[in-house]
Amino acid sequence: MLDAIPVVGGDYTSWTVGYDPDNLLRLYARRPKQVSPPHDMPAIQRETWDGYAAANERAWYVEHQHSLSAAEIVARRGADEV
Repeated sequence: MLDAIPVVGGDYTSWTVGYDPDNLLRLYARRPKQVSPPHDMPAIQRETWDGYAAANERAWYVEHQHSLSAAEIVARRGADEV
């Protein structure tokens, strides 16, 4: 079960199945190590795109832990690494 609020440093990405707004089915996967540039990004900017940095700056979901917010889970994880 994932926390409802995505945070920077999370582990999972999600997306809806199809284009029907009434369809509540979602798929989940581990977050990618890097993300692709936006489709409308100019070619000159695509040359310097850093997909790894973009992935680390984007908000993702974390596994829910009782009585902790998603931000607290990520902060605790960072404190454990020090």
